[in-house]
Amino acid sequence: MNYIKEISFYMNDRSEDSNKKLASRIVDENLNDAVNEIATYLFDKNKTIASDCIAVLYHVGYEKPEMIYKLTEVFFNLLSNRNNRMVWGAMIALTTISTIAPKEIHSNIEKIYKAFNEGSLITQIWAYKSIVNISSNPSYYDIYIDFLLDVLEKTRPVDFTKRATLVGEIVRDNNKKRYLTILEEKEDLSKSSSRIIQKLIDVNKKNL
Repeated sequence: MNYIKEISFYMNDRSEDSNKKLASRIVDENLNDAVNEIATYLFDKNKTIASDCIAVLYHVGYEKPEMIYKLTEVFFNLLSNRNNRMVWGAMIALTTISTIAPKEIHSNIEKIYKAFNEGSLITQIWAYKSIVNISSNPSYYDIYIDFLLDVLEKTRPVDFTKRATLVGEIVRDNNKKRYLTILEEKEDLSKSSSRIIQKLIDVNKKNL
């Protein structure tokens, strides 16, 4: 079947709805042939088609990351794409598979760091999350926790709560003192953010 005809571009859909619908169908019906077909268009000359295809794949990854695992190398290659939409789309896809492919993320960590340091805000958000995800694995926690805390310490207030929450899910006792210090010393947070951070402080102090 010609699955490409179901992406938003061919459905004359300016939203992401058609891409999401196709992704759900791929997951529900376990259509690995559709994944293969959509992947062949990731480098299409038509940027809209390529963008729709990366969207379909990372939406598949949200629900069933194992279905796009085989495309890990392709996603890493896309991190150097000139089209920023493809870069952050690839970073989202890599993040969705990071929990089942920590070794692959670790082996290509310089590319993740580069995406984090040089990419758009959305690329940075997902790159950080991918490192958090692999750090939940005992084999990689000690390698990356200092990086995660260093970044958290420098994070601007608007992004601080989300990152603090992510790190709070994996931080271990030997790093909680520094984690708590970062939370307690953060300034210029909104009232709602301050409440969330206080809850994180309370929970982690109880668990010390």
